[in-house]
Amino acid sequence: MASSNIRFGEGVSREIGMDVQNLGARSVCVMTDRNLARLPPVKAVLESLASAGVQYQVYDNVRVEPTDTR
Repeated sequence: MASSNIRFGEGVSREIGMDVQNLGARSVCVMTDRNLARLPPVKAVLESLASAGVQYQVYDNVRVEPTDTR
């Protein structure tokens, strides 16, 4: 039976590169907003991805509640 792997606690953001690499992903997108993109947790994720050799593209114009208008 498959179940999700939920982790919490200090330092888990620095493990995401290894986790994504173990899934076999070679390129991922990171979706966030402009405010969060400047904060340490997102920077830790990006550093982790880079150190694991996982290519990534950051999309930092994501809205919490998108509308049906542009």
